[in-house]
Amino acid sequence: MAKITLTISERVAVIGLLRELLVPVGDMGFRYPPNWTDGRVAEKLGGRATASHVAFMRLQMFGKLIPELVSKPTPNNDNDLQARLTSLEERFERLSAALGGI
Repeated sequence: MAKITLTISERVAVIGLLRELLVPVGDMGFRYPPNWTDGRVAEKLGGRATASHVAFMRLQMFGKLIPELVSKPTPNNDNDLQARLTSLEERFERLSAALGGI
């Protein structure tokens, strides 16, 4: 099978859709919204671009995808959050004292 080289306008379309879709993850990188993949981007464009084209351009322009967190630890309630905060403050104070009162 012959290698497909995208035209400039096809590349611009790929990058444009990636810019619309990719969600920043802090300073770490980007991720797709739920149910979006390189393959779905290629399908949405409906041209000659393949999932491999999209992945290559995404990697060049935006870097690696940051995986969505499968589960995020969340406090059960406000009391749990307050207890965790108090514990962290106590641990910080002990650490600070051990390091000479930073």
